[in-house]
Amino acid sequence: MAEQVRRTYLGGKEVLLYQNDKLVGIDPFYVAPPPPYQFRTDPSSSFLELALPGALFTSGDLADSTMTNYYDDVHADIKGSGTNYSADITGSTFAQDTSEIKWTSEDYASSMQVADSGCWGGISDTDLGFSDSDWVVEGWINMNENFTQPPYWKVGIRHPNYFLSLDFGNPSPAGNGVARPRIVIDTTTTGQTQHIGSNFNFDAGLANWYHVAWVRSSNNLYVYFDGTQVLSATTSGAVDSNGSLYRILRGENVTNDGTDGSWQDFRIYVGTDLGYNGATITTPSSIVEKI
Repeated sequence: MAEQVRRTYLGGKEVLLYQNDKLVGIDPFYVAPPPPYQFRTDPSSSFLELALPGALFTSGDLADSTMTNYYDDVHADIKGSGTNYSADITGSTFAQDTSEIKWTSEDYASSMQVADSGCWGGISDTDLGFSDSDWVVEGWINMNENFTQPPYWKVGIRHPNYFLSLDFGNPSPAGNGVARPRIVIDTTTTGQTQHIGSNFNFDAGLANWYHVAWVRSSNNLYVYFDGTQVLSATTSGAVDSNGSLYRILRGENVTNDGTDGSWQDFRIYVGTDLGYNGATITTPSSIVEKI
């Protein structure tokens, strides 16, 4: 802890006395420094293209990062090169959620609530450059409602031409606590194909957090929900691009896709599958850690 003292004045003028290179004053007291934080070491950081913790950290090693808002991208700070993307928040239903938090043990103070037409912003499809590379789009999600009526899907990312759309929801048959995984992909070889898996279970609300990951590994496509593979399909060729913006954490009223839920630690990797190619995976730890 840092030692501090009350300042001493004589006739309205501050008197500064030092002994052993320390300021001498009256009534010494101690102030505990804020807990130090750092970005957790990521062995795959060279492939990281977007990283959204969903909470603001401004002390410890993160004091030198570019974070000024809870929704800021910090991927360039983690990998040590490049430029972080700027958010372009739209819709009143992209908001800071201070009640549902995944990583309370690491002092996260919020998550990102998205519903209806709320959206984090867009990144050019040429900047993300999925092409025919391996990739992983993943995050932690807390659902606040079920998929029993419109809106039907919870969107991770979506290209306006559906060159790549990664989401889950719209169960068949419909019911509380069920959803289906989906990958829509349009490649130079196969054209546009919609891959939908079978229903899986979740609990809306009640602080239930789940990890979701959409993956391309060579010509294989996978979706994992809370560490278990719930979709397996194949594809080939490069993902099409036309310079349009991928919409990140987007809900869309026009397609009834904007089910209410909160995101934590949303990440995009291009050039690796992170080893996510088996029947189960080990879910990741937090982007930020308290040390």
